[in-house]
Amino acid sequence: MTASPSTAVSDLALAVSVLRDRSASFVFVRDGRVLAVGEGSGIAPLVHALDRFKPAGLEGASLADKIIGRAAALIAVYGGVRAVHGEFMSRAAMDELARHGITFTYGVEIPSVLNQRGTHLCPFEELVAGAPSPAAAVQRLRTAVQEGIAKASLHYIGMMPPGWSPIKQEAATQEAGPLTAAAAPAARPGPDGAPKGKGRLVAQGGMGLAAALVLPVAFHAVGIGPAFLPMHVPVLVAGALTTPFIGALVGLLAPLLSHVLTGMPPLVPPIAPLMAFELAAYGAAAGWLRPLVMRGNASAVREYMWLLPAMVIGRLALAAAAAVPGSFLGLPVPAWVYVQGATAAGVPGIVLQLLLIPVLVQRLSWGGSSL
Repeated sequence: MTASPSTAVSDLALAVSVLRDRSASFVFVRDGRVLAVGEGSGIAPLVHALDRFKPAGLEGASLADKIIGRAAALIAVYGGVRAVHGEFMSRAAMDELARHGITFTYGVEIPSVLNQRGTHLCPFEELVAGAPSPAAAVQRLRTAVQEGIAKASLHYIGMMPPGWSPIKQEAATQEAGPLTAAAAPAARPGPDGAPKGKGRLVAQGGMGLAAALVLPVAFHAVGIGPAFLPMHVPVLVAGALTTPFIGALVGLLAPLLSHVLTGMPPLVPPIAPLMAFELAAYGAAAGWLRPLVMRGNASAVREYMWLLPAMVIGRLALAAAAAVPGSFLGLPVPAWVYVQGATAAGVPGIVLQLLLIPVLVQRLSWGGSSL
């Protein structure tokens, strides 16, 4: 798909206007239609937009971005973008765009895109400097973004209160000797009667949150994220293995942290806030229902007796969020249309949840692997 010069110019003007009006990080426009509005800093949101649309989906589009360095320019080249505007644009980006025949405009020319401290070249700019082709550059950027999200997730789950760390608790016990029954901390029994310490519960919740942040990256990288709902599975599993509070906290934080780290799900339209309501309900319902259903009988079949109601509760929470907060946050369609569309699009993910979650929860329950 290609655009005529006049269309490319008008698309670029619209992209620049939307970029400034919405204070966005980037805007893609094609044939007078806004394809994507990005939020967040860094190159990650732009990489995810490219993965979402695939290169052919952006062919002939115009891109307006706050900062265009060589990395962003190579993404535009790889995606078949016809015209580019940067509020700030580096000389390396200009050379790259000119070399590939892409029309560009800019507000301020900058020598190069530096790191946050302004001491060295931005790591992403260094990463693509020696790339033999735009495709190779994009693959390097994609790998770096995914690795960065994984490291950030692991760093986050390590930020637990010191008293809740299983390793530190074990060391303290070895130093002080065995605890008496009166001094021993209370333990929450699991569905099969086995005790679950506070440290183990927090660790499981943290791992569930990490999985909820990392899995969508992998699924969206191959274009199947919206259909398979990869964030739902770890939230439901984390809730089932911990407590209603931890499950709700994992569900609430997962879409919001994912937006901060990757730019997805978006805040405009308000997908991330609505997902936060929905996933918090999933996690809380799973943590509340599974101990009630499975007490004294931890069979695989009975897993569905808590899973199905939890999935229904989550969808009802989504409907309520779309109807009330969604209307104030600018949801562009009626609540019932949004929920109906989200449910229909997510049928493969619902099937995956029904097939996978009972098996995962059984294997990860006390006595099995750690989440």
